[in-house]
Amino acid sequence: MMNESPKIDFVIPAYNARGTITRTLASLLNQTDPRWRAIVVDDGSSDATGEAVALIGDDRVSLRRQENAGPSAARNLGFKYGCAPLVCFLDSDDTIHEAFVEQMAPIASEYPIGASCGYDYRGAGGEQLHRVPAMGASRWTRSAMLTLDPPAILSMVYKRSVLDQLASMGDLFNPQLRAFEDWDMLYRVCEAHGWQTNAFGCCDQALASYWCTQGSLCSSMATLWEQGRSLIQSRSESKGDFKCHLRAWGLGMLAGCLVGDDQATAREILDELGPVEKGDASVIGHAIRWHTMRQRGVVLDSVLGMEQALESRCRIVLGEEGLVDLLSAGMANSGVGRICMLLDTAEARAGEHGRVVIYGLGRNGHEFVEQADRLGIGVVLMDDHGEQSGESHRWIEPGSLTADDVVIVTPMDSGTMVVSLGHLEPGRVLVYQALGSTEPSSV
Repeated sequence: MMNESPKIDFVIPAYNARGTITRTLASLLNQTDPRWRAIVVDDGSSDATGEAVALIGDDRVSLRRQENAGPSAARNLGFKYGCAPLVCFLDSDDTIHEAFVEQMAPIASEYPIGASCGYDYRGAGGEQLHRVPAMGASRWTRSAMLTLDPPAILSMVYKRSVLDQLASMGDLFNPQLRAFEDWDMLYRVCEAHGWQTNAFGCCDQALASYWCTQGSLCSSMATLWEQGRSLIQSRSESKGDFKCHLRAWGLGMLAGCLVGDDQATAREILDELGPVEKGDASVIGHAIRWHTMRQRGVVLDSVLGMEQALESRCRIVLGEEGLVDLLSAGMANSGVGRICMLLDTAEARAGEHGRVVIYGLGRNGHEFVEQADRLGIGVVLMDDHGEQSGESHRWIEPGSLTADDVVIVTPMDSGTMVVSLGHLEPGRVLVYQALGSTEPSSV
């Protein structure tokens, strides 16, 4: 069906994927640019996964089989059978947008390692739960990577030459890892290229979909904690470096244990991290909503009546009434509601002569832009790293701020950004807090 050489190989590990693999391959068949190939590796399935792939009847789709050895081994095998200059690792229950090849191939070809795109999370019925922007330049650093928060593997396109170089030194994906094998591979790629922040191109459009269903997490919380802790320790340069990054990541893992009612692992995490402080509530509360979405396939901003159950678990595990009350109050408030409230406050304070400025265009920043568009509030954008692609709004430099402007600082680690705005009058800087008081946080 294809007369030209493929631009992208899609490597798809599949284990007992009869119910989803057809949907995944259909998203490839619908591509506006047909220059792709798919290598599906049946990882010892006991259902009719292989038969479902064979029924596709398209010569761009090939099937390989192996005894069950896990997704890392399946990806390693599939990679060896590819030939296209670009590679994407797509799981057997996820999908890509019809313009994925058309838009990602030229971007990935122009950068040293490849490209990243935005993606969304979808529920079992296909409903959109949450959108994640493409990874900007600020995330391609060793410190940022040690938060164990990589982009979804399906949103990345790599140059084959880069992966060939890594594979020449051993397994591309470590088959011994039961979790974070994609993070481990990405870390080694970035490390081999000296942590270049301009090594990846960026497409802000959501061109891929990660499908969430109840129980869809790849591993138990205990496994995730064990493997993640080990990886952070192995990459840390000092004991202090290890403790800092482990705490930043571990608070989110604690939230996952509360959602999954894994009290044993929660206590193990607490033993490692030490007492949870009030300042940690924002991180834990945001992560509670995130894990709820992942584990139950519901919208990110909802806990679907789980407040009472979570409050009980918090009391058992955390054992501090003040912190429990803070978490409960924060979960009861809508994150979208807080965003809209901050936008309304900023617009009122900016008045006729000022501007509403969104400072930081990460995940939170994108949500602010989306809600501002919905509310009809005009905003301008500002970012320390100058990541100005993919948005139709006007960008400004920090030096162009006026006394009438109101700045909303969106990143969770907002301290340095707030200090840089110290020349503005009180009340002209609003800090977004994922949890806590329903009043705007003014500096």
